[in-house]
Amino acid sequence: MGKFSNYKELHRDRFGLQQKDFVHAENLARRSKFYSWDVQNHTHKDIVQLFVIWSGSGILTTTNGRKELHAPFIVFIPTNTLHGFRFKEDSDGDLYSINASFFEKELAQPPLNDHILKNLRHIEFQDSPHWQEIHFLNSRIQTELSDINKNQQALTALLFLILLQLYRSTESTNKTSENLDQYTSQVQHFKRLVRSTIKNVSRVQDYASRMDISHVHLNRICHQVEHKNALQIIHELLIEETKEYLINSNFTIAEIAYLFHFKNPAHFTRLFKKIAGVTPKTFKQNTEH
Repeated sequence: MGKFSNYKELHRDRFGLQQKDFVHAENLARRSKFYSWDVQNHTHKDIVQLFVIWSGSGILTTTNGRKELHAPFIVFIPTNTLHGFRFKEDSDGDLYSINASFFEKELAQPPLNDHILKNLRHIEFQDSPHWQEIHFLNSRIQTELSDINKNQQALTALLFLILLQLYRSTESTNKTSENLDQYTSQVQHFKRLVRSTIKNVSRVQDYASRMDISHVHLNRICHQVEHKNALQIIHELLIEETKEYLINSNFTIAEIAYLFHFKNPAHFTRLFKKIAGVTPKTFKQNTEH
């Protein structure tokens, strides 16, 4: 607790921001070296913080546990929110400590006030189109802060735009997650339909029609969830079922082929080898040992 108390006191001395000092910026690397890259759990009563990290990685500790983050990423921390960090020594970025009163008055505006500004947020931006814009805005903020006649309106606008990008990225991530849940459910439905007709499988278009979606959309969601197209999934389910017959029945390979409505045993053998890597005969022999 000693280290925690000292950190709070030091932080209060350095960031006891007045309204005229509405934002304080620090380089992450210089700041983290002061704390040996390890900032223990603490809260801020009158300060909102925004971390814009462009290199390295770190572990964020919150009441929900520990989260490893890899650059580039942003962390937004509201007032009275328990948090701590352990950064890798190759990490770098900028930290903005913002006067809470100023923040509520100037930055907590729609659409941000009802979405991201009430809770701690973190989001990584690998391969994200939003990061380039955030990096540009962050550079503009640094330029404004270095000007002895820094413009409060310009800084407010730039900070708002960074937070807006965080909001959009969060919304995009949530939408992607919701879509993936929906797609997963649809693919599971598709698989159930295939299994229900496994001895006489239909065309992809027919399954799509029964699901009230297009075959193009069915292929798209299969790729999204399974990284395979719909026909590949049909073939895999079909071959899995034929394996059961090869293992647990006395049917010949030819009889199994006709049972599952293959054109002929040769067609069955080709597809089986393509999916399973061996012929039906070899598979059956291997399971008999």
